[in-house]
Amino acid sequence: MTKKVVLITGASSGFGKDTALELLKKGYVVYGAARRVEKMEDIKKAGGHVLKMDVTSDQSVTEGVSEIIAKHGRIDILYANAGYGIYGSVFDTEVDMVKAMYDVNVHGTHRTVRAVTPYMIKQNSGRIIITESIVSNVSSGYMGWYASTKHALKAMTNALAAELKDFNIDLVSIRPGAVKTEFDDVALAEENLATPTKEIANDQTGFVLFMTDTYKTCPGPESTVKCMVKAAESKKPKRIYNTTSDAVMLPIIQSILGAKAVGKMLANVCQSRYKKFVKTGK
Repeated sequence: MTKKVVLITGASSGFGKDTALELLKKGYVVYGAARRVEKMEDIKKAGGHVLKMDVTSDQSVTEGVSEIIAKHGRIDILYANAGYGIYGSVFDTEVDMVKAMYDVNVHGTHRTVRAVTPYMIKQNSGRIIITESIVSNVSSGYMGWYASTKHALKAMTNALAAELKDFNIDLVSIRPGAVKTEFDDVALAEENLATPTKEIANDQTGFVLFMTDTYKTCPGPESTVKCMVKAAESKKPKRIYNTTSDAVMLPIIQSILGAKAVGKMLANVCQSRYKKFVKTGK
């Protein structure tokens, strides 16, 4: 039986790297792609291939995909996984910061899908697995721009599912909630936080403190990686995998209470967290 060929973007850390290593154990031909090739030595040691790929570059993506096709003649599974987050109010966040995030999260996914899909159509088979998020369905203050990229991926994936239904190509959305990877190290880094207008500075501080607390106690990547592997191995994968308990529950709560009530609830949590910080200093 021919081994399936897999391309995973964002494979230098987090879900991408862990999924690559799990699939290698199961005998897949795995290509891990990222800008930081030095971070993928463990993938290489496990028998995988590494590609230096920048998903913000048409040329880089096209060359990486062409290299796989030249060697194997096919790509069976694409994990469009590259992405990161920035936090801050919608009106305080600089346009260039938003453009840079969109270029990775949304346009980077578009580039890889655009490069791979013609080959999947030609072979009349394939699977495209897109890493979305709990915030594909919900949003809150100070994560509006990040959530908007995941809302965009949700819309893109829904459209692709309809467009590719006649070519035996499955579309799968992976939607984790808060998970301990390197995501929070980037999203909560000072350079990735918008400088707040003074009238909302305390609220943003409360949000950052709340998110910091959340990432200290949230689960590891195991349940999400398990779902990502299942999405590759299932004969009939689910259209959507909500991979953590908060990713399951929060959309349900919002459907019952409404977006306004959930937004207010989350805002109150952040304000309370700031008051605790003022009182205790931690």
